Amino acid sequence: MKAQVTYQPQPLQNLQLQGLHLIEASAGTGKTWTLSSLMVRILTEKYMPRQVIATTFTRAAAAELKSRIRNRLLEMYHVALDWEKLSNTQYQQVLESLTDPLQQIIFKYYQHNELHDFGYLVNRLRLVIDSLDELFVGTIDSFTQKLLREFAFDSGELTPRQISDDEQQYTYQIIHDVLRAWLQSQPQDVIDLLLWCNQLKQTEAYIDHVAQTLNFTQATLQAVTCPDLDLAALKAELQTLIEYRDSDLIALQDYFYRDGAYYPYVSKHAFKDTRLHSLKALIDIMQQQGIMLYFSPVSAALVADVEGIFLDSNGKFRPKLLNKCDDSIRDKLYQQPLFRSLNRIVELRQQLKQQLVELDDYLHYYLSLELKQRLPQVLLQAGETTFNQQIATLSAALQGEHKQRLAQAIQQRYPIILVDEFQDTNQQQDNMLQAIWRDASRVTQGCFIAVGDPKQAIYGFRGGDVLTYINAFNDIAAKQGGFYRLSENFRSIPALVQAVDALFMRQTAFGEGIDYYTAQAGLKDDAPLIEAGQKDTQPLRWLALNEQQNGNEAYLIAHKIRYLLAQAQQGQLYIERQGQKQPIIADDIAVLAGSNFELNQLQKQLEALQIPVNRTTQNSVFSSASAQDVGALLQAMQQPEREAVLKRALLTPAIGLTLQDFCQFEQDAEGMNQHVQHFRYARQLWLQKGFLIAWQWLAEKYLIWQNLAAHTGLQAERAIVNTRHLIEVLSQHSRHYASVQHLIQWYQLQLGSPALREWELERQLSSESGVQLMTIHKSKGLEFKIVFLMHANKDVDVTKTKLGFYQDADTRVIAISPKLIEKNDAAKQAHLDKIYGENHRLWYVALTRASYRIYAVLPYQKTATQGGIAFWLTAQQDEFQHAASLHDDAVSPNIDYQQQQEQMPELYAVPYPAKQFYPKKRTSFSQLAAHLHYHQAQDALAEFSVTVQAAEDEVNYTDVFTPSTAQHAQPLPWIQQYFPKGKQGGNCLHAIFEQIDFQKPQTWGSECYKQLHYHGLWQPLLAAYTAHHLEQADAESMIKMQIVALLQQWIGQILATPLLAVQGFALKDLTAAHRLPELSFYLGLADQHFNSQIIHQLFLDDGIVMPAFETAHSARYLNGAIDLVFFDGQRYHIADYKSNTLGESLEDYAINNIERNMSMASYWLQASIYLVVLHRYLKVHLQGYVIEQHLGAAHYLYLRGMMGQQDYGVKSWQPDVQFILELDGLLGVAANAQQTVDNYV
Repeated sequence: MKAQVTYQPQPLQNLQLQGLHLIEASAGTGKTWTLSSLMVRILTEKYMPRQVIATTFTRAAAAELKSRIRNRLLEMYHVALDWEKLSNTQYQQVLESLTDPLQQIIFKYYQHNELHDFGYLVNRLRLVIDSLDELFVGTIDSFTQKLLREFAFDSGELTPRQISDDEQQYTYQIIHDVLRAWLQSQPQDVIDLLLWCNQLKQTEAYIDHVAQTLNFTQATLQAVTCPDLDLAALKAELQTLIEYRDSDLIALQDYFYRDGAYYPYVSKHAFKDTRLHSLKALIDIMQQQGIMLYFSPVSAALVADVEGIFLDSNGKFRPKLLNKCDDSIRDKLYQQPLFRSLNRIVELRQQLKQQLVELDDYLHYYLSLELKQRLPQVLLQAGETTFNQQIATLSAALQGEHKQRLAQAIQQRYPIILVDEFQDTNQQQDNMLQAIWRDASRVTQGCFIAVGDPKQAIYGFRGGDVLTYINAFNDIAAKQGGFYRLSENFRSIPALVQAVDALFMRQTAFGEGIDYYTAQAGLKDDAPLIEAGQKDTQPLRWLALNEQQNGNEAYLIAHKIRYLLAQAQQGQLYIERQGQKQPIIADDIAVLAGSNFELNQLQKQLEALQIPVNRTTQNSVFSSASAQDVGALLQAMQQPEREAVLKRALLTPAIGLTLQDFCQFEQDAEGMNQHVQHFRYARQLWLQKGFLIAWQWLAEKYLIWQNLAAHTGLQAERAIVNTRHLIEVLSQHSRHYASVQHLIQWYQLQLGSPALREWELERQLSSESGVQLMTIHKSKGLEFKIVFLMHANKDVDVTKTKLGFYQDADTRVIAISPKLIEKNDAAKQAHLDKIYGENHRLWYVALTRASYRIYAVLPYQKTATQGGIAFWLTAQQDEFQHAASLHDDAVSPNIDYQQQQEQMPELYAVPYPAKQFYPKKRTSFSQLAAHLHYHQAQDALAEFSVTVQAAEDEVNYTDVFTPSTAQHAQPLPWIQQYFPKGKQGGNCLHAIFEQIDFQKPQTWGSECYKQLHYHGLWQPLLAAYTAHHLEQADAESMIKMQIVALLQQWIGQILATPLLAVQGFALKDLTAAHRLPELSFYLGLADQHFNSQIIHQLFLDDGIVMPAFETAHSARYLNGAIDLVFFDGQRYHIADYKSNTLGESLEDYAINNIERNMSMASYWLQASIYLVVLHRYLKVHLQGYVIEQHLGAAHYLYLRGMMGQQDYGVKSWQPDVQFILELDGLLGVAANAQQTVDNYV
């Protein structure tokens, strides 16, 4: 049962960007507009794109949402540019003129913001737009894949695995192997029985049913007991049967023959003379071929006739075999040995039939358990995974020993998530969401926004479960979450909204705890549908068929559509918008049905009337001619020397050579040799630079796209779209199949067995148009001007459901067959409630697709049904009536309709650009300080995306500095000398100091083990330790323990080394509350061209000499991460860990050597930039900030030289306040007002 909550309106305005929130958005209420606007609020008020996650149900929906977000951000940016120029006196006037709710909210937010003004808003929007590629918008499956990649160690997914293309094949193989092993373990009698009874099924008979249970991995599978098939008693009775003599049969004639003495007393349905002949024939054949023939399909007719003595037409025992008669007659019949034996055989056979049904259920149950257990193992061995398995892996990691740590780490990186289509999440997905964002101890540390409509939860067969939604709903309510509703319909005209709403209000309980709430019209009635010169005021129309018309539903709908199109051609049916008439065309009409069979019938009728049809394709691109042609080109790229292979490729429409060309080759062999060389070069490009580069070269060389447009006639667009589709698929899979041979082998497998997976279905053409035919499931999220609903009162067929569903408390339970819950009244009712509830929600979706008119077709029904729209029509005794509803005539007038001639668009290919340039607008310290100048790049900083690693800037300078040679020089301990050098070792040390608690040394060991493993440092460390400790021959585990002990000792020395000479302050004095590790930032730079050389001169003027900096003329932002920000009780400081190697003795890490290294590596620049970042951060976030009082020093920690001693391993530098302010101005002064550009840190 759902918790009772209070719903708020207008989530865009009222939702606070903290805690838990759930938005219920009814159909047509502008959900996508609200979400895109809400995302603009999120990005302008609190979070940056890299911190935000938005998930939805499909890739197409994700792409649409991200596009909407970008457009809304651009709109807001241009508006903010105008706001920036306003004076305080103009604010109220502008606010009153705003009509966009989002603009009103953001204007008010910044109008009264004491810390940020409209100038800040402009700069923030510019930064957000430039970094929008870091915003994740995708499916939950793809987000899970992202998390497993980013948190590989904690999740246990250390080795990346590709998504399997052959999950169905793995499923098939597992079921096949398990089934074979089970059969081999059974007695021969059981095998013979299954064989004779035709119950020995193939793998294909189980795969669909069993594989469906994988969608409900978190549900409890009701246990099924394997029946004990005891054939001994039945075989004994059958053996007795074949030993009876003819005299025994003669004794029964008095009961079966019309002239028999007892025939008047017997049931004439049971005792037919033919059955006595059948019994004689059955005994004869069993005497010849054995008693097991009783179970054979060969003797099925004889057995059925004989068993008809005791069983009625439904297979149940007859209530009586004799009519009123003396008891002696009855006793005499049952004392007949043959009759008594036959009765016993039928009884045992009926028991055996029931046991075989139970055995079939058990096998489905057993195979489901084995598949669930074995599939992850098989995928792991193959180095592959599936989306469901990825969710399971992450969910398991979040439920494990370190679940809080992993969940907290994910939430810190992504503090806010927006989950669209929340009603379709399955239990495993919601477990993951709950562990990360809805944990009771951390709900206020982030923001969780769920958006959905439980009335549109129609994907139960995929694992989406209303029970999951209700449990999550109650969880949010229990944690004081906020609830909101969108109820204004902006899709449909007011009259249609009112009529459909009145229909739904007849029965608001949709089942499974989901209730309907009233909808209001959000549109103005200013663009009406005009029919025959009159405004359509009755858009909900019923087409009730009589009993004779039932078989002609498709015919009647097709002619109704023809009538509407004919009206439109004659100017009688159009939408009037701002004085313009928009005639209804075929594209404006959709027909929705519950099955493809119904749509097939309608398609035939429409095509017979020459009405164009646009139907979602169900063809695999691998089944197309283009797929064969691409395969030929791939083979030619692999083996250009094989003449037959090359000729096949050259004959494809993509290349377009003809027989005349090949005749020419016979006279001029050099012509063919040129093609060989071309394909050889393409192969070389493939090997060196990848498949896509090779294909692009080949396409340009042979003008492939131009040829496809010219050589494939009316199918030109289909050939181009399919070829492009195939190249995209090949490019994606080339990442997983590195070699040419392996990729081609994979491609050939797809050609041989197209699987109709979503990503391989043929894409829609731009030229495709017509009446749109689709199932109701496919129509979700779409809208059409006029909608026909086929068989809108169709009853629900509960027998089609393969699984049984019920719940135990708040847990979903699944029965492998609905028959298993027939004796459990509560479970049976819950199962029916689920089936009917999903049917009601399906037809809710159907009834909310139209914007102007609905035609609901109601075939004649002898008895009332609860399926489809009949659920609402029959909910009350009175007939449904509404002013906007009309009973229309199912038979349409026959008026002239002129078929529209399809205009084929002219196709042409645009050449590849000669130069491709992808500008980036960020730089980093590492790029600014790059001292190698590349003349071939105009501006390296603008052309390349920079990903800053923790130890990216660390370089070993033992070749620059001469190590100390003093006699009494103190050598460094072994761990400092031989800890791996370079980025790998540096990143490992950075990660350790980022994760450990400085004041809890007992936790350091496990973190050291983890990071050494993650960064792959065990092998070099073990090799170095073994080489320098030859006298020890310990096991590897012992050596690892010794290395970790040395590393822990080193960490203790680092934390004990004084940083501030006056105070004697060290890192060990820091509590967790006074330090902030890995502070990432984007530093806004000046609007004018950024001049790194002026900054270089600033350092020279201050007496700091460094090599010249790289230029970065087009850089707009500088990004990076500060290793550590800490508070010593008075000031805020930064610290940077350096693993640079300056020598092998402690003296090599004296302060003067560190200063020289900092000059060579330009670390002074890095330190000053970090201090500017900290200055800007404190200015925004610290109330009463004074730079002279609060800004501390930059501490450069050369870890290898930190042994707990002062004056070694540490350089603390605190430049003058004026220096920081001057650098701040050079890095980020706005061009218009000389105002410092704020940044997000």
